[in-house]
Amino acid sequence: MGTRQAFPTELMSGARLFLALSLGAIALALMVYPLRTLRRTRGISDIEKRAPDFDGRIETYDKLAVQSEEGAGKPSPFLGLLAEDALNLARRIPVSLKVPNWEISAPAALAVIALGALVWFAAVGPDNWRYGVRHLWAGWVLSDTLPPQRVVVNPGDGAVRLGGDLFIDARAEGFDPAEAEVFALFEGSEDWESAPMLTGEGDDFEFTFFAVREPLRYYVVSAGVHSPEYSIEVVALPRVRNVKLTYHYPRWTQLETDITDPGGDISAVAGTQVEVEVTTDQPLNGAELMVNGEVLAMTTAGAVATATLEVEEDGEYFVSTFFNEDPVRLTDDYFIDVVPDNKPVVNVIRPGRDWKASNIEEVSVRIEATDDLGLDQLDLHYSINGGEWSAISLDVDGAYTLSEEVLYLEELGKTVGASNLLDLLMENEQSAEPETEAVVSSLEPGDLISYYAEARDRDTSERTDLFFLEVQPFDRSYSQSMQGGGGGGGGGGQQQDEISQRQKEILLATWNLIREQGEQTGFQDEQQLADNAQMLSELQRTLAEQARTLANRTRARQLTSVDEQIQTFVESLESAAEAMIPAADRLVDLEFDQAVPSEQEALQHLLKAEAVFTDIQVSFQQGGGGGGGGGFAGRDLAELFELEMDLEKNQYETESPASFDRVPRRKLTKPLPSSRSLRAGRKASPGRPIDNNP
Repeated sequence: MGTRQAFPTELMSGARLFLALSLGAIALALMVYPLRTLRRTRGISDIEKRAPDFDGRIETYDKLAVQSEEGAGKPSPFLGLLAEDALNLARRIPVSLKVPNWEISAPAALAVIALGALVWFAAVGPDNWRYGVRHLWAGWVLSDTLPPQRVVVNPGDGAVRLGGDLFIDARAEGFDPAEAEVFALFEGSEDWESAPMLTGEGDDFEFTFFAVREPLRYYVVSAGVHSPEYSIEVVALPRVRNVKLTYHYPRWTQLETDITDPGGDISAVAGTQVEVEVTTDQPLNGAELMVNGEVLAMTTAGAVATATLEVEEDGEYFVSTFFNEDPVRLTDDYFIDVVPDNKPVVNVIRPGRDWKASNIEEVSVRIEATDDLGLDQLDLHYSINGGEWSAISLDVDGAYTLSEEVLYLEELGKTVGASNLLDLLMENEQSAEPETEAVVSSLEPGDLISYYAEARDRDTSERTDLFFLEVQPFDRSYSQSMQGGGGGGGGGGQQQDEISQRQKEILLATWNLIREQGEQTGFQDEQQLADNAQMLSELQRTLAEQARTLANRTRARQLTSVDEQIQTFVESLESAAEAMIPAADRLVDLEFDQAVPSEQEALQHLLKAEAVFTDIQVSFQQGGGGGGGGGFAGRDLAELFELEMDLEKNQYETESPASFDRVPRRKLTKPLPSSRSLRAGRKASPGRPIDNNP
């Protein structure tokens, strides 16, 4: 309270009186009252309470002694014996039991803490607190316990243009007032006028005189402390007719020079050079630009003044001229707003979804990218069967680009072998017959091309969703199994792409985690990211176990010896399961970029297995019924596939249409939840359906 009111004498005197009364009350409570109680009771009950071993001896002795004195007779013969017995007990009782250490140390510690706090406030505490403590305790003896107290006012004496605004800023030193008041006397008026000042930044107070047309005198009062009296002159200065702004943007924005006429507030990206040109109705006697408290000299030529400022941070600026060598405002404040550099926006609008094509097709990919300032780079990235990413640079021009790139699958097929060319050459050095055929190999049914687009500006980049091109046979084989026969039912048609679809969802969810990983802002985001990664890892391991179980069951039924296609199907499943394990490990470690290649490889093996499975079904259906071995193998494999993938059915309740004995079936595992329900699930881009069919 003292700091708020500049330590007035009345308040400090009352505080000292209250302090003295408080100390007196404490002394009375801690010393006088206990001594009076001790005289009245002689401490007998307290001693008996602290030392129970006396067992009432002292109290009994006291009563007998009092009775003897009141009866004026002979003292009781037991007094001496009782006193001797009590004395012997007292010698065996330690002093610390009679007066515990804590009853001395605790008050002493509190006193030391209180004294230390008092010394700290008086010596090194906050300024106003330090002076306040000194003045409270010693101000009645010493005269220099208070700091210099004053109210500092800006601009003090000065001048303002006719009709301009006058901004007053006041700051208290040596005390911390809660309010301040400005007093003003205008020319031609006899009475001082007053108005409360507004609280500004920090401990400052602010007030604005609007449209000043007469000279005035003013001062500020706060907590009884008066500032000096200041004078403001009103002068007729040149009037600003126009402010013209010329924006010279940084080169990286790729923006042309822009002119705003008339101008005022500035809005531009950081690093922009803005030329401010001020035109007045009269020639200027010098001018300056005040930008966020810094002065920039302006070049004057008659009635035109120019200066260039660089946009670095939000703030404000104004233009001043000179009157009697003092700066006088010509304009009000104009704001400076730094425009953020937002991320680019990029979308794949054709095909805009996952696509299936033969290995000789040409797939057109159309990409749209925009940026608020300008694109630096636009790339189409693709990977074949989980291999290394390749990039195709697309042309960009300005802030909007619509580019189209054709993927020639027949040509891309050649790069499948070419990517391993170095390994082949090293092997050929040790072999007499170079294997050059691998370099010109083509894509096969079941191969997978993953691709996405990435747009970059100066500091940031943005990726699209991950899309897939699945290679399908141009002309499906309808040849019968070499074992002949065929027949019967056999399900699995609806479930044949179930396992690859689940793997695709895990891959897409991982891709979205990569995109979200750079956007996390706090512990909760990091924890949610880790939780999603853990869940995806568990889903990946579950899917690997399903693929491995299906392969093992197929081998256990000796179906691989019946048809080479079934052998290829099983090997593809086993390869997919092997690729899923390192992917799951990478997910747990939050190494999403390293998990994607393994997930892509697993998906490619699954697609190959499903392509082979489709051929097996075709061969089985074209067999025309009957009981051939190939027909039984195809039907048995179809039912196994359906049984493993259809997690909605209870395997114990599903009747088998097979005409032969089967191995015992395992209990149904918990259904695999779709990763689309996760926060890390696939985000549908505008215009992009989540669809796997062309």
